[in-house]
Amino acid sequence: ADIRSGDDTWIARLRQSLDQGATSAGDRAALGFALGRALDAAGEYEAAFAAYAEANRQGRAAAPAGLPRYDRARHEALVDALIATFTPQWVQAHASNSRAEPLFVCGMFRSGSTLAEQVLASHPRVTSGGELDVLPRLAATALQPFPGALASLDAARLDALAAQYLGELRRRFPRADLLTDKRPDNFLLIGLIKALFPRARIVHTRRDPLDNCLSVFFLRVDPRIAYAGDL
Repeated sequence: ADIRSGDDTWIARLRQSLDQGATSAGDRAALGFALGRALDAAGEYEAAFAAYAEANRQGRAAAPAGLPRYDRARHEALVDALIATFTPQWVQAHASNSRAEPLFVCGMFRSGSTLAEQVLASHPRVTSGGELDVLPRLAATALQPFPGALASLDAARLDALAAQYLGELRRRFPRADLLTDKRPDNFLLIGLIKALFPRARIVHTRRDPLDNCLSVFFLRVDPRIAYAGDL
């Protein structure tokens, strides 16, 4: 069916499923996002936005218990701490001795990081690593409380963490020459990246903020991205 041509069969079926069939919040969220896409393709933009808003509400209801809600004040405090910790002077004085040149692609989710990685991976030397969890896991375990724990670390400890990161990547991608680590939210860890790898290369993808916001809101994302489902 081509919804753009005026065939509203799929829209009607999705609405019927929401009205009569789907009972769990997860199913209603999935159907709601599908309905939003269908209405958007049909040019029914206000109805599409309403469908997306309800889908996000259902998605929040379906999130596993115990996941933290987005806390704007706490996030602002984290950003302030990152700025205060990772000054150029601190990075220069404390950086590891690693000569490695890992390649990071980061930015907001839905900002074009996947496209940037695909372009880079078209080069024969570059291997696409995708959204690796290695660096966030280091920050969440070996460097807690982050970033406060950095104050007591010396270059030797940073050397060991850099080696740990590179060792895990080698185990996962033993034949890779240049590997992209495309974890969008690593933009919060750029200070750590430059401390571990002074020669690291960072591609920071950016998109018009309103476009980026809507793209996130119109997509069902991992519930751990706590800000995504609430305007």
